[in-house]
Amino acid sequence: MSRLSDLFVLFVVICNYSQRFNLISAFVKPNPNFKYHFEGGAGQRRYVVTKGENQPQPSQHKEHRKGNKEDGKKRKSISDFRRHNNNLTQKIKNCKDLEELFQLQRQEEINRFCISFYWAKISSFMYNNLECQKVRDDPDILKPIVKLTLDSNDKLNNLRSLAIMAHSIAKISSRTKKTIVYSRDLWQLLEINIIEAAKTERIAPKDCANILFAFAKTNRKTDQLFSIMERHVLSNIDEFESRALTNTIWAYAKVRHKAPKLFNAISRKAIERIDTFNYQHIASTVVAYAKVGHSDPELFDAISNEAIKKINTFNSQNIANTVWAYAKVGHSSPELFDAISHKAIEKLDTFNSQGIANTVW
Repeated sequence: MSRLSDLFVLFVVICNYSQRFNLISAFVKPNPNFKYHFEGGAGQRRYVVTKGENQPQPSQHKEHRKGNKEDGKKRKSISDFRRHNNNLTQKIKNCKDLEELFQLQRQEEINRFCISFYWAKISSFMYNNLECQKVRDDPDILKPIVKLTLDSNDKLNNLRSLAIMAHSIAKISSRTKKTIVYSRDLWQLLEINIIEAAKTERIAPKDCANILFAFAKTNRKTDQLFSIMERHVLSNIDEFESRALTNTIWAYAKVRHKAPKLFNAISRKAIERIDTFNYQHIASTVVAYAKVGHSDPELFDAISNEAIKKINTFNSQNIANTVWAYAKVGHSSPELFDAISHKAIEKLDTFNSQGIANTVW
């Protein structure tokens, strides 16, 4: 009996001790979303649950689910749109001739994001004599894509797409020797949209050169466009490669747009990269400087040395143009002229009357 009494006393002591120092509750993990407090005296401890500040309300749950659902729909819509454009672009690239391309346009909705790819594909067909002849014989076959482009006027504001379109349209006109239907409206659209976009966006060197080349190739001189392009060229001149430099300077010379700062900057950059210039770049560059009467002895010396190294790659037209340019600006280069004379004799049967005249001039 005594032993039982001792155990009972020990049990009471343990209970009081744990109640006092909260040993039992120390092993209970509280819910972070609720607050706990105790009521009652010793021996009557119990939890009273109070709703906490972090407990989400039913309305919050509903709005959160609604927001997630709307975001999910937007992401899916964008994803579907991009997938559609990628599929359409691939279909355009896979077309084997103009007829297949026109049929695709009748079947699919060509949106503003794919118009530039459509123009680029048409221009690529112009290297096929049969396809090129189709446009020569009937320029009106391009009416549907021209109208689509004009109807998308206010949506065409991407500089890369505008550059592709301008370059492609110029190439089509050049290869077919025909004026594209609604040509005036088409070029006005391109000019206005390019100028507007160029005020706030940076133009990649290749796109800048292609735009300038396209407008010059079709003899469309616009002082505002060439002036704003000049600022872009000067600010990004270090990124221009030899072909972009050549096309740019050729375009300014072709439309006779005065830009002495630009010619000086391109001259310095061309000298740095002269070893990357091929025979066509060399001839086009010296002709451009000669046309506008911009003398640059250092550039002509550098080109002379490079031309001698690559003289075997020159054709009759390159030879004639190079000789004419050096004579036009009055720059003497005996070594170059000696090398050219030997090469001209070898290719004499390939010269036309104009080439011969330019060479002996």
